[in-house]
Amino acid sequence: MAKTKKSTKRYVQNKLKGELERRKLFKKKKELYGGGKPKGKKIPEHYQQKEEEDNTENLITEEDEDLWDEIENVDKNDSEEEEEEDDEEMDDDNELEDDEEEEEEEEIDEIEEHKKQLEDLKEKDPEFYKFLQENDKELLAFGNDEAEDNEVEDEEIPEGELEEEVEGEEELDEVPKAKQLTKYMIINWQKQIVEKNSLKSVKKMIVALRSAAAIDEEYAEGKEFSFAIDNISIFNKLVLTAVKYITPVFNNYLGYSEDSKQLPSQNKKWSRIQPLVKHYLQNIIRLLKQLTDQKILYFVCKNSQASVKYFACFPKLSKEYLKLMLDFWAVSEEKIKIVSFLNIRSLALCSTQLMNISLKGIYLAFVRYCKATSIHTWTIINFMMNCVVELYGLDFVASYQTAFVYIRQLAIQLRNAIILKKKESYKIVYNWQYIHCLRLWSRLVSTYCDYTTGTDESENILFSLIYPITQIIIGTICLVPTARFFPLRFHCIRALLEINEKTKTYIPLAPYLFEVLNSSEIQQKAKASTLKSFDFRFNIKANKSYLRTRIYQDGLAEETLSLLLSFYAQSSNSIAFPELVIPAQIQLKRFLKKSKNIKINKQIQQLLEKINQTAKFIESQRSAVDFSPSEKEKVMAFERGIKSSETPIGKYFTSVKKIQERKEQDAANLNESKGLPNKTNDKKKNKKNKKVKEEEEEEENEVSEDEVDNEVNDSDFDEMDEDNDMDIVEDFVLSDDE
Repeated sequence: MAKTKKSTKRYVQNKLKGELERRKLFKKKKELYGGGKPKGKKIPEHYQQKEEEDNTENLITEEDEDLWDEIENVDKNDSEEEEEEDDEEMDDDNELEDDEEEEEEEEIDEIEEHKKQLEDLKEKDPEFYKFLQENDKELLAFGNDEAEDNEVEDEEIPEGELEEEVEGEEELDEVPKAKQLTKYMIINWQKQIVEKNSLKSVKKMIVALRSAAAIDEEYAEGKEFSFAIDNISIFNKLVLTAVKYITPVFNNYLGYSEDSKQLPSQNKKWSRIQPLVKHYLQNIIRLLKQLTDQKILYFVCKNSQASVKYFACFPKLSKEYLKLMLDFWAVSEEKIKIVSFLNIRSLALCSTQLMNISLKGIYLAFVRYCKATSIHTWTIINFMMNCVVELYGLDFVASYQTAFVYIRQLAIQLRNAIILKKKESYKIVYNWQYIHCLRLWSRLVSTYCDYTTGTDESENILFSLIYPITQIIIGTICLVPTARFFPLRFHCIRALLEINEKTKTYIPLAPYLFEVLNSSEIQQKAKASTLKSFDFRFNIKANKSYLRTRIYQDGLAEETLSLLLSFYAQSSNSIAFPELVIPAQIQLKRFLKKSKNIKINKQIQQLLEKINQTAKFIESQRSAVDFSPSEKEKVMAFERGIKSSETPIGKYFTSVKKIQERKEQDAANLNESKGLPNKTNDKKKNKKNKKVKEEEEEEENEVSEDEVDNEVNDSDFDEMDEDNDMDIVEDFVLSDDE
């Protein structure tokens, strides 16, 4: 370094005399009195009154904090001399306190004057200014402490210094008394975070967030906090600000993009910021566990999605966060359900381990929620079912492994029911949880094994699940073939129809529907009743009061013929349709000869007519072909050339479906307006007097021999409660290995 000129020495002596002494005095006053609000710092008028009420006289601006840090660095070598002078300067503290305001104002004025002189020097003597840039940069940078410190924060922070800052628990426990948190503090931190990406302000906000997360008395017991929060508006302001602005600072420091496929823990700077991130995420989890305000909870869940990949860097925290999101997805209101599912999906994509845990967790959460089914929960259950199917479509290999385990569990429960033939084993199968699980897995394979998408069995491993799912559903249909459980049979057949339509896997469903038509419930004469019409959509079992009634009989016939129509409409473009419908034609004609129910006979006549028309249509189309049935490619090309909706039975099915959807919508609107679900298992509403009960018992004794063979003991499970307390899956417990 070149020798300093005399002009430079004179400049330093005249303009910067006493600067270091003033800094030392300022430091000691701050240590003695806890630091006062800088008198030269102007506070906005609309915060002055609020600041006085909240006792913020000890609030120090970031400019003075940075100045304090600079003093510590500059005077590190003089610490021993300062300790010897402490006793002498203690006597002068009172005088220093009186002169504090004047000295700080002089300091600010001298700094401003020094900056102006440097600007003038740059214009008048550029050569000397260049010399100062090369040999004495500290002189030119005087008064820019805050800018320098902020630049160091954004570019590089020593690892040891940051770790010392973020030792949250140890550092916080040393605080003897909590400060009152004010909105001015939060706004000041927010300004520094937004404008300068200040990690120091982030650290302060996380420390305050720790105090906010101490709502739980057990967690707060025996702990001291740096800040005290006694106002709900301040609490909300702190939580909303922290959740929205802290994660972008982490991204900025690491240079991390949310679109990146890598986790933040793979960044070189991760070790420096890891303790601070962990402390922040822990506080977020504590808040999520304790928040009750739905609006605040929605905001936190929505903005925490930006931190999902940071959660994935901590295995224990990621599991806690996943459990919370699953709970919110299962029981919260609709908009929180949606946000929670998006967080679950983002977390599952972070790693294979989290994918497996998410697949298991979301299935079990779905099963627990669908325990009680009514007109009010049906839409939500369908929404949750679609969410599960969406998540299982992210990774077919992991989905197959998880789905196979739970499908096998359903098969074991069905096998036990078939072997044991006890009321308890029947209850495990014949309940809403089991039925919704069958609907879920059938929807899964029908969604991702759709032949219209061109997917092949070799490309998608989920094709191998079609057979076991179909066998379990058919076994469920045949388990208890009584008239009371015909509604459950219809739910199972609808699930199989979905598989049959999407995957083009032929499943012979007509025999299970003809069993209903040939049952004594439809064949025998029904009695008049004043009961409400039975809703087959939201019930899996009919009460005994509905048996042998005209209402139930007409409903069974209508549902059966509707499902038969749907089944044959799906196969109406098949080249073998004329042969497929031969059993149906025989069964329907035989029923028309025996039945005396004009209403049912009319519906069957229409169905039979459309079946015959479609059979003739396909025969006319295939009469011109020149290939044999063994040529599969040509057969498939023939079927692709004919759309199911263009056949006579397909057109008829489309019109009937529209009418049914309109009726269902009208019925749903009517029930919602009344505020009552259509439950048929309400014992209070269905109590009979003794005389009516005796008549029912006499009629039940007159059941035909065929019906007696199908009867199940224990009186159809003794008025089995559809919302029984028996879970068909084990609890969701994550092991340490997972």
